[in-house]
This record gives sequence, C-alpha cells and structure tokens, in this order.
Amino acid sequence: MGALRNLATDVDKEVNGIPLIYPETDIEFTIARDTNPAFIAEVRKLTKPHLKKYRADIAYVMLVRDGTMDKINQKAAAKHLVKGWKNLQDESGAEIEYSHEKALEILSAQEYADVFRWVMIAANDQSAYALELKADSAKN
Repeated sequence: MGALRNLATDVDKEVNGIPLIYPETDIEFTIARDTNPAFIAEVRKLTKPHLKKYRADIAYVMLVRDGTMDKINQKAAAKHLVKGWKNLQDESGAEIEYSHEKALEILSAQEYADVFRWVMIAANDQSAYALELKADSAKN
C-alpha cells in the first residue's frame, strides 16, 4: 500500500519553478508547472476574446487549428512558466538577461519553436514537481 502523501505535488515547485537543463546544452531554465493558477488564469484571460469567433462546441479546435492557442500559450508561458534561465548567451557570447519580454521573444520565434515545445512538455511533467518525501515517511 502507498501513503496518500506519495501522490502529492510540491506547490512551491509548481508556482516558482524547478531548474531544468535544455537537452544537449548547459542552458538551465527555471520552469513552473502548467497547472499553476497564474498560468491557467492567463490562458483563460487570453482565450476569452477569441471564443466568440466560433461556435462553442468547436471553438477550442478552431483556436488550435488557426494557431491562436500557440500564441496564447507562448504569452502565458513567457509570463508564468519560464521563471528564469542561466547560461543563455547571444551570438557574441554575452549573457542574455532574463525578462518576460525576452522569454516571449524566444518562445514565439519560429526558429526556437522546439524551445517552446520543450517548455510546454517540461511544465506538464507531473513527476518533476512531486513532493520530495523524507526517508521516514517513505516507509509508510
């Protein structure tokens, strides 16, 4: 049997993010979970004006199809999922300072589409945000 506590996630990690290394680089992003209330609220806020364009039963599908949901998720992710980075440099080797604006520039650029996809997948990984249990409670 497993303790209920084993199913818990760490709310602080979900909201403030965890450090993750982008594949095959030494670039570290701090990524919050996509279930954090600020991200969800931002997606809802940005989606609402677009819902009137389509019938309710097909609105979400149409927003995905026309690319609107990607744009909404990029804006919300830049603001509420990407919490920072380390070791990110421009072409001249200068450190790129973190900002929401710079995060949006990167996440919405076609040439960095894989970064956007990686952020969204990382932010959805439940196990990465699991509550770390002390050794004693793991025995229960």
